[in-house]
Amino acid sequence: ANPFLQKAAEAVMQNLDNPEYGIENLCADLGMSRMNMYRKFQGATAQTPSEFIRTIRLRRGAEMLLSTDRSVAEVAYAVGFTSPQYFTKCFKEDYGTTPKKFKNSQSDNLYLGHS
Repeated sequence: ANPFLQKAAEAVMQNLDNPEYGIENLCADLGMSRMNMYRKFQGATAQTPSEFIRTIRLRRGAEMLLSTDRSVAEVAYAVGFTSPQYFTKCFKEDYGTTPKKFKNSQSDNLYLGHS
């Protein structure tokens, strides 16, 4: 895995429940300018830094939906979304289904986790 992306993902994970955590914070945590960070992200992924942050939040949200009994709203706040509605909208864009349907469809299968 790309060490830069690894470090960026860890920084986001450590601040997952903070809805205020954004690009400025990530720049500070990675010790780089906004411009440099954008360049690094464009080179390493097809995402902007804010899309990357959102993807990490959503991925963790999906894991939590499957591994805990928390409601969609609880998961949304736990991964740093300020509203469950916005979490649901973003989740549906990424996963093609609502968090509730995702949770219900997956709970029928044995969840073995992945890294």
